[in-house]
Amino acid sequence: MKDIVINEEMLFTARGDINRRSVTGCFIYLLLWFANIIPNKLYVSSPEICLWFTVVFILLSAGRVLLMISFETIYRKSALSWKLLFYPIIWLPAICWGALCSLSMILPELEPFSLVIIICTAGLAGGGVTALLASRVLTIGLISCLLLPGMVTAFLFAGDNLSLGLVFGIYWLGMYSITRIQHREYWRALKYSFMIKRYNTELERLNALDGLTGLKNRSFFDSSLKKEIKAATRVQASISLLLIDIDHFKVINDRHGHLVGDECLRRLSLVLQSEVQRETDIVARYGGEEFAIILPGNDLEHALFVAERIRARAEDIDQYHGDMKISFTVSVGVASCTPYPGYKEVQLIEKADSALYKAKNRGRNSVCS
Repeated sequence: MKDIVINEEMLFTARGDINRRSVTGCFIYLLLWFANIIPNKLYVSSPEICLWFTVVFILLSAGRVLLMISFETIYRKSALSWKLLFYPIIWLPAICWGALCSLSMILPELEPFSLVIIICTAGLAGGGVTALLASRVLTIGLISCLLLPGMVTAFLFAGDNLSLGLVFGIYWLGMYSITRIQHREYWRALKYSFMIKRYNTELERLNALDGLTGLKNRSFFDSSLKKEIKAATRVQASISLLLIDIDHFKVINDRHGHLVGDECLRRLSLVLQSEVQRETDIVARYGGEEFAIILPGNDLEHALFVAERIRARAEDIDQYHGDMKISFTVSVGVASCTPYPGYKEVQLIEKADSALYKAKNRGRNSVCS
């Protein structure tokens, strides 16, 4: 996996994963806050503190929800803009909760709830590590925002809180170490998944190729024609099909051998590729000495023009077997349609096949529709 370099697609996947994993964080601070203030009626004993933290947690929760929903839109426009928005909105609730934990150690009105708040702080830190492990910056920033305020307060005011400060410090160091391990394992797994994806893509590409000519094979042609017929039906566009057959190919094989016949197929495939260059066009080996070309968006007139160019180019192919010059010609059947709902690809193939037989019956080396 050393050859797998982190690219933009990997970063997008990892950050999208962080975005999904952090959904719980949109509500957890607010819910934990309400779980503390409502049963204990903190809104009665400390209305100002209660109001301030409630407003802050509501606003931050709303901001996180909006950012989560619009992740792809913002990220596709500017990855930096998303980062500048996402990182602070992850850390700000943690800073507020860390401050709350710190205040619970020194404010008498919050002291009765300090144990619950401290437990919540530790839980939020642990959950944050799990959710954000794809980014060490985010995880370390989060646990620092949550734990450091309480740790500093515990040390400053010492007394009974000294043990708590030490525990928070040890907890921070432990999770710092865990983030390093989890971060490494996450990216190793992500790289592995991309490696498998790359190999599968390459395997699919190879499985779609004809081994002799390097063109697309019959299986790829069949599935592609079906898709293109559906696409043309949706937009009511024309689609054309060319079936190309080498004339008297059996004679070439019988007289000169199959190796010469194979070379004729390869030479013709190069001509087809050079004449059909649009990315949307599909050139395939249909079977034996037959080839097929799908021309999406092309009407019969243009398809006939392409077919005639191919016929003329094939006639000019010169191949030598020893001192013997070997030439061959092709016949081309052309069919075109504007498919309607229910139109089947076999109907277009039959039209092209019929046109090909017409070209053969005319004496070969011709184009018919």
